Amino acid sequence: MERHGADAASDPYGMNVDAFIVVKRQGTYEGGAPLKLVASAPKESSEAAGDRPAWKVTQTRELAVLSENGVTQVPFLIPYKRASRVKVTVTLTGGGLEGSKTLDTSFPCAE
Repeated sequence: MERHGADAASDPYGMNVDAFIVVKRQGTYEGGAPLKLVASAPKESSEAAGDRPAWKVTQTRELAVLSENGVTQVPFLIPYKRASRVKVTVTLTGGGLEGSKTLDTSFPCAE
């Protein structure tokens, strides 16, 4: 059955779902500290799924208060777009902190 209009998936292999990413930050800091998440994937082409353009999503959250036990969990919700190579980089700067972590992963077909 083919779907049309608002029900049609913009990325049929992503099935209109989102990726929920939680970044845990442990430790103390002073003042506000922006936490930036960048997720990206290069252009891809396959016989089964056809051509898929490169994509990049950037989101920023302000760290205001650490939780009681010294661990902050920061949620990010990004569009799930099928890709065999996805790079997710989290960067923290400000408030006396500086650091970056990168995760190389994939977003396989959501079916």
